[in-house]
Amino acid sequence: MLWGTALDNLASWRMVTPDGDWMEVERLDHNLGKIHDIETARFKISRFAEDMKTLLAEPQVLEIPGPSFRKVGLGKDVTDKFLSGLPGIQKEGCDGLITSATFILHRMPKHVRTIALEFFGNVSNAVPAIVEIKDYLDATAKKEPAVIMAGLEHMDERYIKAVGYATKAARQQRPKMVLIADIASDDENAVGEVASAMVRMCNARDGEGFIAVSAEARKKFWLDRARTAAIAKHTNAFKINEDVVIPLPRLGDYSDGIERINIELSIKNKLKLLDALEVFMQGELPLQADEDGNADVAMVKTKQVMALKLLSDLRTRWRLILDNLDAPVDVLGEAGQAFSHYESLFRAVQSYDLRIDVYKRQVMRMFKVVSKRLHHHLVRVDFTRLLATGKIALTASTATKVCAVTRPIL
Repeated sequence: MLWGTALDNLASWRMVTPDGDWMEVERLDHNLGKIHDIETARFKISRFAEDMKTLLAEPQVLEIPGPSFRKVGLGKDVTDKFLSGLPGIQKEGCDGLITSATFILHRMPKHVRTIALEFFGNVSNAVPAIVEIKDYLDATAKKEPAVIMAGLEHMDERYIKAVGYATKAARQQRPKMVLIADIASDDENAVGEVASAMVRMCNARDGEGFIAVSAEARKKFWLDRARTAAIAKHTNAFKINEDVVIPLPRLGDYSDGIERINIELSIKNKLKLLDALEVFMQGELPLQADEDGNADVAMVKTKQVMALKLLSDLRTRWRLILDNLDAPVDVLGEAGQAFSHYESLFRAVQSYDLRIDVYKRQVMRMFKVVSKRLHHHLVRVDFTRLLATGKIALTASTATKVCAVTRPIL
C-alpha cells in the first residue's frame, strides 16, 4: 500500500454515528493517486438505519477541491478538522466510529530499495538534504522510467536514543537524525541510480547513506522505526511530532526550538538542585565519631565552606550559560576558547561539547572529596530527603539518576 493508510488510498468506509445509525462514504471517480493532484474529489455519503439496509435519506454527493486537502509542503493539514464536512476523517472520533474501510492497493514495482540516511551534524544543516531528496524524488516519479517514493520516515536524535538505534556508519557517535526511505521502480538501473544520488546528497551534509536490496535487509532497516513503544522512555520532540505536522523546510527550526526548551528546563532543574544542596550544606551536618570517639567539627566546617564555594561557582557558571544561550561562546571568557568553532552557547550545549552535568562531574566530585577527607567522621547525605521535602522538583528519570549515583558515597 503506497503512502500507508492515507486518505489517498481510501475507496470507501463505513461508520456508526453517535445516534446509533450507520453511514457509508464512497469515493467516486478515484484517481488512484494522490488526492491533492486532482481538481475535485467527490464522495457519496449514504445514511442507513440500524439494520444497515434502510436508507434514511437520499445519498449526498460531497465535492471538495483536491488541493484543499493539504497545505503546500505538508503531508497533511491537521489544522482543518472540518475538512469540508467529510465524515470520519480527521475528526478524532467526534462524529462517529469507523468500523470498516476499503483501501486501494497498488501494484508494487518490481525493484525496491530501502535507504537509511544518517546525519551527524546539526539538524538545521541536515534539513536542506531532506528537502533536496524530497524534491528529487517528486521529480523522478514523473520521469520515464519512473522511480517513486513508497515511504519516507524521519527519526530525531531522541527517538534514535530511545529505540537504541544501531548506527550503521563507522562512527562512535549516534546520528543526530535518520531518514529512512523506500523507493521503487520497474527499472532496476533507474532505482539504483536514484538510491546512489540520495546517498550523495546525504554525504554533502555531513551524513552517510546505506542501501538495502534484499527483503531481509530492508526489513532490518525499518526495524528501529517500528519500535514505537520505546518513545515512552523520553519526553521530547518526537512525542510532540505525533500530532504536529511540520513543513520540511522548517524542520530544522522546529528541532532547534524543541532542543532549546529541553536545554533551558534541564539547566533550571539543575540550578534547583544546587539550591537544595546549598541549603543542606549550610545546616548542621550530622557527624559520626570514629573508633576513638573523636569528631573533628572544625574539619567539617572547613569542608562545608569548600562545598558552598563550589556550589556558588557552579551556579554562577550555569546561570551565565542559561541567560546567554544565544550569545557568542566568548561570553565564557577563556573557558569559551575550546568552543570557538560554535556560533553560540546554544550550539555548543546542543552538540554536547559544552556539558552541564550536575551528577558525574563537579558536584559529585566535590562530595567525594569531602567524603574522603572525612573518612573517620562520616557525613551522611540523603538526597531523597531533599526530594521528599518538596524543596526541589525533579523528573522521574532525573530522580532515579540522583538516587543511583548518590547511594551511599557519603
